[in-house]
Amino acid sequence: MNEEQLGFKIRQTLDSGLRVAPEIAARLRVARERALDRLQVTASDLAMAHGGRAGTAGLGDPRESWVRTFLPVAILIAALFGVHQWQEARQRSLAAAQQTEEFVEVDSAVLTGDLPIKAYLDEDFQAWLKQASE
Repeated sequence: MNEEQLGFKIRQTLDSGLRVAPEIAARLRVARERALDRLQVTASDLAMAHGGRAGTAGLGDPRESWVRTFLPVAILIAALFGVHQWQEARQRSLAAAQQTEEFVEVDSAVLTGDLPIKAYLDEDFQAWLKQASE
């Protein structure tokens, strides 16, 4: 059932149950017709109101359409920047974890004695230790 049929049914129901004097019914009918005439004029005025504004596509004030374009673009740029920063931080964290794992392997090899004694007696190794500590 569409809107027009619903309105017709409601009107029939109200008319059948409405028991008023004929002069009151006539005045109500005239008032209703006037209201409908005003509604039609107002609707046609509104339909033509945006016709003279070129380039706004019915969006209203041109400044508002600029904001409607700029705001989503700004949000998109901010979101992309945030995702980029998150990716960079994640990569830095993974690189730091990998470097820490390498240090742990070297330290555990030194502490468990997997490194031969000759490595400690090697002069190049001693020079490297001095240079690394400076």
